[in-house]
Amino acid sequence: MGASGNVPRLDLRDEARAQAVDVKAAGRPAACVPEMHARFDHVAAETARRAAQGGRPLACAMGCASCCHSLVGMLPAEAFRLAAHVDGMADAGAIKARVRAHHAAHGAKGGAARMRERIPCPCLDPDTRLCRVHPARPLTCRAMNATDAAPCRRALETGDPALPIPTVLAPHEALQVQYDAHAALGRRLGFDTRAVELSGALVVVWDTPEAEDRWQAGEDIFAGCRVATISDAPIPRFGASESG
Repeated sequence: MGASGNVPRLDLRDEARAQAVDVKAAGRPAACVPEMHARFDHVAAETARRAAQGGRPLACAMGCASCCHSLVGMLPAEAFRLAAHVDGMADAGAIKARVRAHHAAHGAKGGAARMRERIPCPCLDPDTRLCRVHPARPLTCRAMNATDAAPCRRALETGDPALPIPTVLAPHEALQVQYDAHAALGRRLGFDTRAVELSGALVVVWDTPEAEDRWQAGEDIFAGCRVATISDAPIPRFGASESG
């Protein structure tokens, strides 16, 4: 990990090497996800610290869930980690039922439609407005940030995903580096790294026998829930941005 200017950076070659080491040690591509998330979280924490020092602290806080009302894209490898995390939760049955219902009702909708209809992520607790799977949330969720929460609320209230959100770029750039490194690893080892929609991917993992083995062997098990973009905008750009 390097640094440039006032924001931390992830180096593409270093990230690719770290993911490859984790995969080789465990023998499974999804094994690289926890450490990949940890490296990302370091960038995000340092970004938040430096933003605060610069007088433009991030406005994101517990219960601020405006960005949780859109399509959530993630890496297939993240789907396996998230599915396993839910399986280990005390209320796994309730969360799985919510995910399945969400997929059945909204799986075909894009991010813009979900925001217009104010459809929350199935992992968002409707009472507390907190993420039920926060420790295992995907990179795209980890990257979301804003220096002013008011535009986020307006975007949700008006159902307009095109409203510019003032955001610090460093986390989005780190996300892109990790996606690019993972894609290179997938090409080398023969597994598909194209982004998938959260609820549909979880249902596939839970309902497909030996899902991870089949995906790792090259079978296109996620064909029905693949997304070309993360939230109706190419990653990592989410509206108007600042350099940090």
